[in-house]
Amino acid sequence: MEKNFKLSRRLLNPRQDTIFKAMFCQNTTESRAALKSFLESVIGKKIDSIQMRPNEFALLLDGEKNPRLDLSVMFNDAEQASIEMQSYIPDYDYKNRALYYLLKQASSTLKAGDSYDELYSTYQISVLEFNYLPSVNSIHWAQMCELPEDELPAQIKSISRNSFTTPKSYRKFSDKLNIIFIELPDAEKLLKKDINLLSDLEKWYIFLLYADKKDKQGIISEISKTTEGIRMAEEALSNISMDYWDKLDEISREKWEHDRLSNRLAREKKLKEATEKARQEAMKEGLQQGIQQEKYETARKMLELKKMTIEDIALCSGLPKEKVQELQMSL
Repeated sequence: MEKNFKLSRRLLNPRQDTIFKAMFCQNTTESRAALKSFLESVIGKKIDSIQMRPNEFALLLDGEKNPRLDLSVMFNDAEQASIEMQSYIPDYDYKNRALYYLLKQASSTLKAGDSYDELYSTYQISVLEFNYLPSVNSIHWAQMCELPEDELPAQIKSISRNSFTTPKSYRKFSDKLNIIFIELPDAEKLLKKDINLLSDLEKWYIFLLYADKKDKQGIISEISKTTEGIRMAEEALSNISMDYWDKLDEISREKWEHDRLSNRLAREKKLKEATEKARQEAMKEGLQQGIQQEKYETARKMLELKKMTIEDIALCSGLPKEKVQELQMSL
């Protein structure tokens, strides 16, 4: 009987880094539109062009640590960003990892002969499936700032104010280097908001946290209808998921066919062994019957001669004395 191999066709978890990467980096209209929409919603800037870059850095030193990025992109011809999905709290200071990734990217922007004015903005964007920084904010954006006077090192504070002055509060030093942490668990409180009041970034929060949740498909469908980029992301994720489930269906079918063949061969082997055993037993039984018949025939001939005692006939034929006597009575 044919088996139904249709498995659950739910969307895969976009917070799993390989799925996250596949959703955005495929060479399809859906993936490109989704990536553009997500990046625009995060940095708050219109993107006219976007292209994927290698996700590994060129090594400059022997033994240099060489991280592999989930996504690395260049947009608007010169700006660049790395995008990471992190689903668990690492056992090291994640801020240091983000900073290292950012500096590795920024160090590759200028070439020999380029003016320093051609240093464009670099972004390191981490999407976190956990709350990492102690704050009520769900997105954290770090840039280079001047320190306020009360946080300056002692040797700086000792410099005469006539030769060096510092602000009393933080002041932006540069917007070229940007570290952005997006903490997805805060999407839960967004479910209470009117969908029409949600920003595109807030909708992305909801999509990334709940796209694979069966009980949240209603809200996922609603935000997909109102945001084209998320609709494209849902299509990309759906295609990835369908390929995955189709492959599992194929594997399940192959396993079922293999198991069915194995069971048939096992049954055939068992039947063959049982048949051979019965044949051997029948041969053994037939042999025993033949020997017994031969004993009776020998005893009968001896009885007909009437020259031997019952005891001698029993001894020569191999039959019990009682059987010889019964045979004698039947003659």
